[in-house]
Amino acid sequence: MSSRRALYVWQARYPWDVRVEKVCLALQSLGYDVELLARKAEGEADTEIVGGIRTVRVGPAIPSPFSLPVPGNPVWRLAIEASLRRQRPDVVIVRDIPLALPVAAACGRLGIPWAIDMAEHYPEAMRTWKKYQAHPASRLLVNTLKLPDRVERHAVRAADAIFPVCEDMRERLVREHGCFPDRIVPVLNTPSRERWRAIPERPPGYQGTRFCYHGVVIGDRDLETVVAGFDLAAKDDPAISLLIAGGGESLDDVRRLAESAVHKDRIALTGRFQPGELDRLYSETDFGVVSWKVNEFTHNTIANKFFDYAACGRPFIYAATRSMRRLMGRMQCGEAYQGDDPASVAAAMHALRRGDYAAMAAAGRAAVDTEFNWEADVVRLGDALDRLCAQGHLERATRTA
Repeated sequence: MSSRRALYVWQARYPWDVRVEKVCLALQSLGYDVELLARKAEGEADTEIVGGIRTVRVGPAIPSPFSLPVPGNPVWRLAIEASLRRQRPDVVIVRDIPLALPVAAACGRLGIPWAIDMAEHYPEAMRTWKKYQAHPASRLLVNTLKLPDRVERHAVRAADAIFPVCEDMRERLVREHGCFPDRIVPVLNTPSRERWRAIPERPPGYQGTRFCYHGVVIGDRDLETVVAGFDLAAKDDPAISLLIAGGGESLDDVRRLAESAVHKDRIALTGRFQPGELDRLYSETDFGVVSWKVNEFTHNTIANKFFDYAACGRPFIYAATRSMRRLMGRMQCGEAYQGDDPASVAAAMHALRRGDYAAMAAAGRAAVDTEFNWEADVVRLGDALDRLCAQGHLERATRTA
């Protein structure tokens, strides 16, 4: 029996995106022949194998408005249709909503089932990202006319399945858009059980001092509140330090704030890092930082780092979003703080320092080993795709009968 085929449509360049890689490799492990459609960047080949994933790129050699991933762009419409004709996939998965409508149209014409891999509340995310708030035209479309909200509504109601990263998103889609609950299967941002197994455990009686953030530095991560909160905590605790590893559109803003802090000598910003450096960075971490603005965007998503720190046995502070508080009730390996509240950040840091490090570290590792792991999510993904593919085969058989 020939293997099934899957097309994954991703609106940005590749490499690299952690969830794109994880889902595509999971599809391969489930027996699918996978093709990834991604936006082309300067100097990249039209087609190549990236980390074992066949990647086909869309657009001119130099990114331009011609390859913007928006509904109605003929460049993407034609590329999606060409990929469907070439590959004849059994199922198509599109990441989030930017290209969901052209995928829906093309799959509808060919009777191919399709799903949305929904990593975030995209309309609300766009209202927090600086690049969409910097220009009057984009503010009008995103904030006033709420065009992304309309696209999302059409997309999620048309999709054959949706794979959100948390249960809170599932509830929102049912509540706000009337989606059928049985079409929504959460596939979390979890690591595999073995991914961080080599990160060394801290010795008995260990009391950590180093708080570390690893990830993109943009406005919705609210690192300004973390820096201000650390400065308050450092006043009462001379042992602690803060590391921020990562780059992004808000790095200069965060750096200026750090340089003006009273305890700036204990704050370090490294800039961008490569994915291969994470093992070292996590090994050097005592306490993780999972920071967000607290709003409707962040209430409906979960960062990879939430599970990564747990898997590494590194207790962490986290912004008190609904999704993270819900999970922490079962994981018991961190302390929440209120968004936009430096004093709350400081209190969470103090609580971790006073807490039982070994017990929290063990609870985090156990939670990943027993429940919150990629192996369990892949089983859910595979079962959902089996149902989708069976649905597609039935519909095509009915059309030709």
